[in-house]
Amino acid sequence: YLLEWGHTAIKDGSGEGALLALHRHIPDLVLLDIGCLKAADDDESRDHATKQGFVNYLTKPILHPDDIRVTIERHLPADRL
Repeated sequence: YLLEWGHTAIKDGSGEGALLALHRHIPDLVLLDIGCLKAADDDESRDHATKQGFVNYLTKPILHPDDIRVTIERHLPADRL
């Protein structure tokens, strides 16, 4: 969906590779799929994510792609949309 919405996406399957990609490309926004965290929609999980520096938290499965689009629009400057 990111490409369909006009965004450039850089995907990497490992944390190390993602960190290397961040050194090569300065992103406007980073979306992470943290598979090791439980995908819980509860206050404890949201509080934990916030304490780790996350500014938003979506649970899986993401049933509506517009949830991702709205999150991107909320966090990117208007000239980057």
